Amino acid sequence: QMLSKSTDGTLVKTDEQNNIIGWSSFGPSRDDDGADKGELYAIYLLSDYWGMGYGRSLMKSSESLIIDMGFSTITLWVLELNIRTRRFYEKSGYQHDKTEKQIEIGGVLLNELRYKKTI
Repeated sequence: QMLSKSTDGTLVKTDEQNNIIGWSSFGPSRDDDGADKGELYAIYLLSDYWGMGYGRSLMKSSESLIIDMGFSTITLWVLELNIRTRRFYEKSGYQHDKTEKQIEIGGVLLNELRYKKTI
């Protein structure tokens, strides 16, 4: 397994054959109340690799780099209806901090929940 990073807060996860199977993007929080927080902007893993530890590895590596940026609290946003992903975040130690917002995707209003973890 190889994990490489770029200078813009992006990690790329590869499998044993160096095929890209996932990525994450992160940096300072974009929220109005996030001046002292890091944010996991996005994390993605091909579904063929779910449940194999790759997602946990990508999450832990992303968190370490956010900590290296000087943040001890990390936030992320997740769609309320995305139960599987919410469970993944909860197993990783994140909790819904009761902050919500609505976004529009394809003309449909969807609720997003903010999750937070202090390291």
